[in-house]
Amino acid sequence: MRADCGVMNATETFKVGDWLVEPDLDRISRGSERRSLRPKVMDLLVYLAHKHGQVVSGDELLDHLWPDTVVTGGSVYQCVGELREAFARDGDDRVYVDTIPKKGYRLRVSVTGIGDEGEDGRFEKRPMRRLALIAAFVGFAGLVPWVWNRIVVEAPMTETYRPSIAVLAFDGMDDDSGSDYFSDGLSEDLLNLLARIPELRVISKSSSFSFKGKNVAIPHIAEQLNVDLVLEGSVRREGTRVRITVQLVEVSSDTHLWSESYDRTIDDVFYIQHEVSNAIVAALKSELGLQIASAPRPVAQTTPEARDAYLRGRHLVGQRSAATLENAVQEFRTAISFDPEFAPAYAELAIATLLLSRGNYGDLPESDAIGLAEPVAARALELDPELPEVHLSSSLVELMKGRYDESLPHLQRAIELSPSNALAYSWLGSAYDRLGRYKEYFEATKIALSLDPLSQPTLVNHIQNLIDRSEFAEAERELDKLASVSPRAAASMRGMLTSVGGNWAEGAIARLDALKIDPGSMQVRLILSWQFAYLGLEDEALSVSHYYYPEPLSFLGKPAAALEKAEEIYAQDPDSLFARRDLALALAGAGEYSRARPLLEEIWEQSGAQVNRSGLVTRSGLPTLVAIALIAARLDDDAKINDLLSAMEDNIRRTREAGLTLTTDRLSVDFEEGFVAYVSGERDRSLELISRAAEDGYIIAPEDAYFDLFRDEPVFVEILEKQARRQARERARFLAVVCTNNPYVGVWEPAEGTCERFIAAGGK
Repeated sequence: MRADCGVMNATETFKVGDWLVEPDLDRISRGSERRSLRPKVMDLLVYLAHKHGQVVSGDELLDHLWPDTVVTGGSVYQCVGELREAFARDGDDRVYVDTIPKKGYRLRVSVTGIGDEGEDGRFEKRPMRRLALIAAFVGFAGLVPWVWNRIVVEAPMTETYRPSIAVLAFDGMDDDSGSDYFSDGLSEDLLNLLARIPELRVISKSSSFSFKGKNVAIPHIAEQLNVDLVLEGSVRREGTRVRITVQLVEVSSDTHLWSESYDRTIDDVFYIQHEVSNAIVAALKSELGLQIASAPRPVAQTTPEARDAYLRGRHLVGQRSAATLENAVQEFRTAISFDPEFAPAYAELAIATLLLSRGNYGDLPESDAIGLAEPVAARALELDPELPEVHLSSSLVELMKGRYDESLPHLQRAIELSPSNALAYSWLGSAYDRLGRYKEYFEATKIALSLDPLSQPTLVNHIQNLIDRSEFAEAERELDKLASVSPRAAASMRGMLTSVGGNWAEGAIARLDALKIDPGSMQVRLILSWQFAYLGLEDEALSVSHYYYPEPLSFLGKPAAALEKAEEIYAQDPDSLFARRDLALALAGAGEYSRARPLLEEIWEQSGAQVNRSGLVTRSGLPTLVAIALIAARLDDDAKINDLLSAMEDNIRRTREAGLTLTTDRLSVDFEEGFVAYVSGERDRSLELISRAAEDGYIIAPEDAYFDLFRDEPVFVEILEKQARRQARERARFLAVVCTNNPYVGVWEPAEGTCERFIAAGGK
């Protein structure tokens, strides 16, 4: 039976918390906010409002809202889920509807203005809507799902309520712990199959597998992942035989909807996946009344040897380290040697190779990684264009080449093929961000978070967004969640939060906390090179990592040294667009405008003549510096200068509309707007904006030549003097911690002589 809510409702308006409920309009509103509810969901809200403060059991809801219809408990929690989603949009994190385990539901917030019940204890029925009349005429079961699919499912970038399921990592019952890759691989394949069903919301592997090896009760897992259903199982492999046991649990009733065991040979694993996915879909249809057309068929049959190597490689990729990625590359190559037409192995090989690039998890020059991965991804696409993973590999190639527009069709196709693909939404958000489509970026990352709530990179992106929008209290709450997933990432992101407002010492200390948790993290060490540069600690900035970028040298007031470093990186990777960009900026910073100009022109053309907070036309997150360098190069083309200013003004508008107004050490829309104002002749307004940016913690590289534009301005000289005083103050705060009973001994120590000079100067 299809999950549906009843048709009974009250007609008068009332309030739930600070929301006005208008049953006749199927609408809730609060100030300028409006939310439309399906009539079915409104019926449930009205019933719970009349029973405010009481726990209403699922059976009671069935009796009162479906008196003449046979439906299951799935009808209730589908409607409850939609109701929660309506209230929770736009960051409203209050709990409106409680789930009381094994008892039912309760409306938590206050209710005012509610009317009386009818004489029979039920609510008045509203007039049947035109859609219902049409549906009754042509066949309700046929028309309404089609209309609902057209209205909701096809709406771009909208995550509506869908019954949700988490596929847990199957328990490996073998004595050999090294065979986990097989049980993990089987459960991941089932997860990926279910993720292709549009009617389900399927939690990503990185979140659902995070409970592997932990003794955690199913209700707690369901609460953490916000799911209705949990699929769990076990795998025992003995020689060429495999025994697989699977069971599907409905969380609200704590019952098994379906379970089955399979005894097969290894050669039959492909068919077991198909059997299990079909059985799950059948159970969802029969037990919960869900409208699901059919289970998708596994699309990548291969030899047992190729599959085994592929599963080992995929298991290694999930561990995200240079060593495991290198081993994964070898496994995928082995899989391809056994089956040269096995598309998933090509796709994963391309992704693993790109993840080994410098700035990700390895030390491979970016252009080398792209050169190796691009033909492999193309081969995967040629072999099987209906695989989501194939489009993901092609999209990552385009993203790393800076071709963000070209990545979009692959990401959108991956989502069409697999509507619950969290990674596709996450990368789609990255592409939108680099294209300056900030509102779409937030929408994509919000969906990614709903599909992968315990993923480290997804949580990091979410927290970064909250900080950028000055939502500090919410960011603090999310940091606690991130700490349970990755203490190192949480410590590093706490550094981002605590450094807001120019608290550079706090930022450095938090990053050292992260390094203490994970001393081998290249990413943390790279960030620390920046932090030490902000504090004016040159030796520390240049020694904390064996590899660093030119920009810390710029902030240390050494543009010539920054240029030397940029030339070194460019010589190692001359085909990298990003290496050429950094060289162009270093040349401009050193005043070598004639050499910078052709490179800057190339970057400007590659960017599509757009300025964004991320992407190509940016430096350290601040896009204005490229434009500054271009204009400082003494271009005599007024039209081009006007184009640059127009592009910057457009980015300022989009940034402010998206609420990205926070100033950080490397990003300031105030500084960007101040520069535009100065070039446009608004001197006083310009210096006011630039002064505010610096006061809020934005750092100006003191010796970069393209700031010569402001050198004769007394206000700008004063800004630099204030920055120098803040740097000295923050450096003293930092050294006071690490020069007395250094808590980071064994992981990091100040350079020789640093503490001695600090103490000799009286702690200043």
